[in-house]
Amino acid sequence: MTEAELIKKMAEATESTRAKAGRAVKAMADVIVDAIAAGEVVRVPGLGSFAPTMRRPRRGRNPQTGASINIPARTALRFRAGKAVTDTLNRSIPAAPSREAPIRSLAHPVKVIGHSGSRCGGKAAARRRRPGGHCRPGR
Repeated sequence: MTEAELIKKMAEATESTRAKAGRAVKAMADVIVDAIAAGEVVRVPGLGSFAPTMRRPRRGRNPQTGASINIPARTALRFRAGKAVTDTLNRSIPAAPSREAPIRSLAHPVKVIGHSGSRCGGKAAARRRRPGGHCRPGR
């Protein structure tokens, strides 16, 4: 849903103009952001809670060069959905019957991690390869 769609739905729900609904949506977002920036937890009944959380500094790797880098500490946002939201999302919806044939299980299934293309010799080669190679059998 875009901001414009949200404003339109808010205007319809409150029976007000789009301009008033737009100002209300922007004001609510500004208040929430300001409170989180101040370190407060914001609880919206029926929706959930927004809380700032600190991420510690850590060591990482540049995936292109493999060089070790320092990732600084930062503040992240945590959202925890309220009970009403989780109940709405997890309502039991009857599943449609499947038309596919049932999958037969293998006696000894092999989980392959990594590539299975020609570069690695295909899935059969990946099954035979020793652990530690580019494409190795599952753990």
